[in-house]
Amino acid sequence: MKFTAFALAGVAAATDSELSVKYLNYLMKHNKSYSSYKEYMKRLDFFAGAEAIINAHNETDASYTMGHNKFSDMNAEERKQFRGRFSSRPETIKVREHQMTGSTPDSVDWRDQGAVSPVKDQGQCGSCWTFSTTGAMESAVAIATGTMTLFSEQQLVDCVTADAGCGGGLQIDAFAYLT
Repeated sequence: MKFTAFALAGVAAATDSELSVKYLNYLMKHNKSYSSYKEYMKRLDFFAGAEAIINAHNETDASYTMGHNKFSDMNAEERKQFRGRFSSRPETIKVREHQMTGSTPDSVDWRDQGAVSPVKDQGQCGSCWTFSTTGAMESAVAIATGTMTLFSEQQLVDCVTADAGCGGGLQIDAFAYLT
């Protein structure tokens, strides 16, 4: 019998702790369930560790805040399974220099300029190389044209034959395909 978020509501209510309620909301948001109470408690422990890291960070003066995501109830080894894989082929990069003219501001928040695409999810596919490529291209096009155009990671996974699709790849190959 699976322990669903609704079945575990009693656990959260019984302990009445802020963390338990937060975890119950997390389970419902991410549609998670576990095969046993023991598994639930193990995942709650991982979530509590993530909560401590998030709270400690968010109390600093960092320029960004942290929050929970679908990986908050996993340990480091499990999260590693969702990271992209790297090709062992050496990269060859052509560098073009550009001489800046005029003055530039001390900083620019490109989110305010509409030049940052929304967060995307690669799931279990090791295609981080496509997401970083499309994100860079989307921002470059938005800065140049003033219009955010979203690119397809799936097209790169399917069509960049120099790489291994969900098995990993290199941004340089994706840029070469796009240009």
